[in-house]
Amino acid sequence: MIAAAVLATALLQPANEITWWRTDGAEVTQQPNLNVCALFFFRSEKAVGFLWDKNALAGIMFLNEKWDFRPSETRAAVRIGNSWISENDGIDWFQAAEQRNTMIVRIRYYPVESLLREADSVSLRRQDGDVDIQLDRGKTPRLLEAVTACRKHLT
Repeated sequence: MIAAAVLATALLQPANEITWWRTDGAEVTQQPNLNVCALFFFRSEKAVGFLWDKNALAGIMFLNEKWDFRPSETRAAVRIGNSWISENDGIDWFQAAEQRNTMIVRIRYYPVESLLREADSVSLRRQDGDVDIQLDRGKTPRLLEAVTACRKHLT
């Protein structure tokens, strides 16, 4: 997997980014330099991004302008709608990398698309609190179609 710090830096300062779909509060972009497609939902000073490579989900990125992390590793859990990303019925804690205003949760191969279609929010749970980002469920199906189209162009 791509190193989290490199991924965060590249996504925050994209080079040759291709926009597949953009609407108020959300966008799908292709990051050719990283060979990933990203679906971002933006709400005021917060955002959540889902990153896919050609095969599957490659990670989930949370951004919050109020954060100021030193580069470090931590653990975090993610809830999409009412469902925790988990292999069982509880909460699974995943490795995550923090840097400045970004946290990347290393979740690989989890099929989030069906959860996103029904979700009104995405939440990050960390040791010092939760971050919730509201979604516009009406826009999500078209955004996920754009992700599918984007991923067909990845190598």
